[in-house]
Amino acid sequence: MPLFNQRERTAVMIVMGLIVCGWIVRLVSLDDTQTSEVTLIKGAVEPPAEMTVVGGATTEPTPSDPLDINTCSKSELEVLPMIGATRAAAIVAYREKHGPFASPGDIMRVSGIGTGIYSRIGDLITTSGGDSTSSQ
Repeated sequence: MPLFNQRERTAVMIVMGLIVCGWIVRLVSLDDTQTSEVTLIKGAVEPPAEMTVVGGATTEPTPSDPLDINTCSKSELEVLPMIGATRAAAIVAYREKHGPFASPGDIMRVSGIGTGIYSRIGDLITTSGGDSTSSQ
């Protein structure tokens, strides 16, 4: 013997459909103030202090003055967008092996740094502090 008859199954399906439609309307009608709210959870890990939240999206910090990629340290390089510990170490290792970068664009010779990353950091780096000749 079925749990619901045909009329009851139809009624349940209509109610479920209305609930789903209500959630869809609510999701579509959320404005920026509702989506950018953050709920703090006790015991949750906080983002690093140097990270900022803008309009609900986390942005990476940028240096206030261009960094000289010929003289700055690994930790200073990590401030650049998309340059974490691994890429910063690769930049320093490349610089130690091949000598100073002649121009900011030369950073694309480092493995793992291509045009996409350079488009994000090109305006944030300089080579003014190093020798302008490359020892390759």
